[in-house]
Order: sequence, then structure tokens, then C-alpha cells
Amino acid sequence: MKICYVANSCIPSRLANTVHVMKMCQAYQRLGHEVTLVVPDWLAGKASGVEDVYDFYAVEERFPIVRVPMPTNERAHTLFYSLTFPRAVARLESDVVHARVLTSAWSTAALFRLPTLLELHHPPPSSPYWRFFFDRSVRSRKTIGLVAITHALAEKYLRPVLPARTQIVIAPDGVDEAWLQDDLTRDRPGAGLD
Repeated sequence: MKICYVANSCIPSRLANTVHVMKMCQAYQRLGHEVTLVVPDWLAGKASGVEDVYDFYAVEERFPIVRVPMPTNERAHTLFYSLTFPRAVARLESDVVHARVLTSAWSTAALFRLPTLLELHHPPPSSPYWRFFFDRSVRSRKTIGLVAITHALAEKYLRPVLPARTQIVIAPDGVDEAWLQDDLTRDRPGAGLD
């Protein structure tokens, strides 16, 4: 399956969300899917001196990264994420769009009619402006499901406001199991854990 993973992350950077995004793309690749990551081409915030973005994130599976030029005017960001960004996604002709950006999920599902998974890390927005995008995203027939990062988020905040047909996948953020194999007892004294 061809999956387009959409994030508003600054790749490469030292922010935790970028690790999650790169590891999710790697996980999809390892499951046998063809993944393309689509991110804004941020002008600021990129980590300097990074020659190989895959090595930087310790990602073994390589996948294409499409960088979409980002407007410098912050007022244009909603327009960018709801039209320019999804148009770049539509050109990739993926089978599924996995979106971490609410306005992009709305646009790929409701306007571009692409099968879309919306990943949420927080309760639905309360402001009428953002609620517009949320409601239309989750009610679109092209939204094939939601990804919530905790059971509490899914059951307490999302399930009560979603159409009954909506599937929710609970996928907590995680780490590579290999990172957990180290013997941490040598680090305990320096961390004040004794």
C-alpha cells in the first residue's frame, strides 16, 4: 500500500515529534508499505550539520521525503496546510494519507477526496474556527479512521463526539525496543536514582 505521511514537523530538528514522525514512517516501511513523508520546508529551526537525515534519527528504512515550500507569513499557514500542502499530497497518488495536521486532514478527506487517517494528540478543539476543521474532517466519508495516542483521549474526548462509524486506533508514542536493551544500572548514580 502507498502511504503518504503528512506532518508539520521541521525535519531534521531535535524536537521529539520529529523522532516520532521518522519512526512511524520506518514502521510503515517495515510492514511492507511504500511510504512518502511530506513536510513543510521550514526556513528556520532545522538542525545544522546534518548530512544524512536517516542516520540522524537512527532510521534504517529509507523513504522519500517531500518538502513543500512554506510561506513566511504566519497568516498564510492555514491556507498553506489546507490547500498547498494537500495538493502536493494529492500528486503522490497514495492509497492512504496519514495526517498529523488537522487542516491538511480536512482538505485531503473533504476537498481532495483521499482516504485519510487523522492522528490526534489532544482533545477536539473548542474554538469555533478549529472546530470547523475537526468536525468536517471526522464527518467526511473519506476519513477512514482516527489515530489517538492514548486510551483516555480516545474514550473520554473523541468517542463521544465522533460519528458511530468512525474507527479509532490507539497507538501510543513509543521508542525503538533496541533503545531499551541497554543496561541502565550504570547510569543510575548520575541520575540520582539510587
